[in-house]
Amino acid sequence: MNIILLENIEKVGFKDEIVTVKNGYGRNFLIPQGKAILATSSSVKVLEEKLRQQATKEEKVIETANATAETLKEMDIKIKAKIAEGIKLFGKVTLSQFMLALDGLDIDKNGIKIANDKIKKENKLDFIKIYDGNSTLLPDNDSVDIITMVEVFHEISKNIRPIVLSQVHKYLKPNGILLILDETMPNKENLRHNNAQLAVLTQYNEMTWGNEVPTKLEQDNLLLNAGFLLPERKIIGGLFTLLICKKKENN
Repeated sequence: MNIILLENIEKVGFKDEIVTVKNGYGRNFLIPQGKAILATSSSVKVLEEKLRQQATKEEKVIETANATAETLKEMDIKIKAKIAEGIKLFGKVTLSQFMLALDGLDIDKNGIKIANDKIKKENKLDFIKIYDGNSTLLPDNDSVDIITMVEVFHEISKNIRPIVLSQVHKYLKPNGILLILDETMPNKENLRHNNAQLAVLTQYNEMTWGNEVPTKLEQDNLLLNAGFLLPERKIIGGLFTLLICKKKENN
């Protein structure tokens, strides 16, 4: 019989994999134990849609990570160092000092896992810190280089969006970057445009919870009022808007 695994089973297969097992093993153990379900035409369709959505989300996370990397390349990072009389550098700025200057804040657990896996692979766990924005252990004010929001902003209630952005602004260093990947609601005259389909569909789905997808003007005004410069915009995959928002320097 064909089943869909709901978890990894040693010598059988991995979660979300369709496998063939003996009838008795499937009906008497795997399915009753909640470890698998029967691979019917309807359950297979549900699985395919789930995997499609998962792949789409992972692509967005990777695209945002790539955009973060490109943004970091353009950042001017200041390193504090002792100087002797005559304004000469005393000693030297080491690579470890540079790496210790990099901090990021993320509220997407999948993004945090991908980032930490990459940092571990590069042996940089002692130099780069990723904070979970849902945690109570948050960084100091004016201490974070990069904060990301992936498919989050439109789910924040309109009345608390200014509060959220002000808190994000508080944690960022001067010239720090907020990256927002989200939909942007088009103007009425552009509702039927191909690039607007995802935003319109998202708005339709979010109406159930009372959420609203912001327009470009609403996004710009919220960011400016929170203390950011006017954001740079990039279109990702022809559907999503990547907002690159820089915190103003302290006067």
